[in-house]
Amino acid sequence: MGMVARDGTPTPSVQPRPEVAWDRRARLWRVTTAGEPLVGEDGRPLGWLLFSAAFDAKLEHEQRRRPPHPEPQPGPEPTPVAPPAPEAASRSGAGSAPAGHAEPQRPGLPEVGAWVLDTRTDRVALVVDVLYGRVYLRKAGGGTEWEAMPAHLRPATAREELSARVAEINFRSRAGGA
Repeated sequence: MGMVARDGTPTPSVQPRPEVAWDRRARLWRVTTAGEPLVGEDGRPLGWLLFSAAFDAKLEHEQRRRPPHPEPQPGPEPTPVAPPAPEAASRSGAGSAPAGHAEPQRPGLPEVGAWVLDTRTDRVALVVDVLYGRVYLRKAGGGTEWEAMPAHLRPATAREELSARVAEINFRSRAGGA
């Protein structure tokens, strides 16, 4: 049930946004809303092997849940704006989404050997492997690998990468290696 504002007008209720989560037991990516998985027509939870496929399903689910756009209210005529130069449009990706709507960005998969920052653990790490939409990382100087979702990674800055490389060299020198 929606809430009512002070002036008596109904306010839309805020619905939780769907997320993509890894289901360890089933070894599948699931789209969940408030912890509950998205279910199919047969009532069974839907699952995907690839993160990218689950992310696409999440975007599709969000599009279906979005209420229709209200009709624009009559008002002053908008000022015409000149279209951007063709080279600027191709660089900015203009024309790929309807006016007034930002196109959702799919998280890209980093390349093996790239330095990234895991935003969940706030650790700089080296990408060791990318398999089935999951990214396997290891910290500078070795150690136990861990996995992360591409959405939780960002490229390391030059400063972060340099710091991680220095830490790796220091670790190797203390261990007696080259």
